[in-house]
Amino acid sequence: MSDRHTLEIKLRKSEDSLRIVGLCVIAFGIWSIIKFVLISDSGLDFTSIIADINDPMVDESFIKLLVYSIMAFFLGLEILFRLYIARSAIAEGNGTKERFFYIVMAFLIALVNLALMIAGIVLWHTPENKNQSLSSFILACVTELTSICIMLEMGISAIRVKKLRRQLKDLG
Repeated sequence: MSDRHTLEIKLRKSEDSLRIVGLCVIAFGIWSIIKFVLISDSGLDFTSIIADINDPMVDESFIKLLVYSIMAFFLGLEILFRLYIARSAIAEGNGTKERFFYIVMAFLIALVNLALMIAGIVLWHTPENKNQSLSSFILACVTELTSICIMLEMGISAIRVKKLRRQLKDLG
């Protein structure tokens, strides 16, 4: 088997991986929406926030609206980032467009997910959060870890595709 043929096989596998991982990023975007709805339905405890403000003019419903609006804003940003990353990865896997910025964004989202997972571990050990079940805590950590792995796999596959395409181009 020639070097060119071997590189073409590796390239096809890497492109397939890039397309599949792009679809996974979309799935995790959908999961983010579901998670937001579940958090909203569970009813966050705003008593400590309201106690910290200590202003009789501030209404609890206003605080809830403000917190949920901020959460929805960041959810919207996350969805937009994930859609951009996924579409870019799928396009690169199909060979239609070559971009680089989405790889940087994928690594940044992996870092943010890692920070959120660490924050979740630290917060879970606080007395206020001890009522959360161990199984839901483990599920949240596994989900974040899976998202991190998907983003890392995307970045690695994208870099591999770019490298393999360059090598094939050099071979002629």
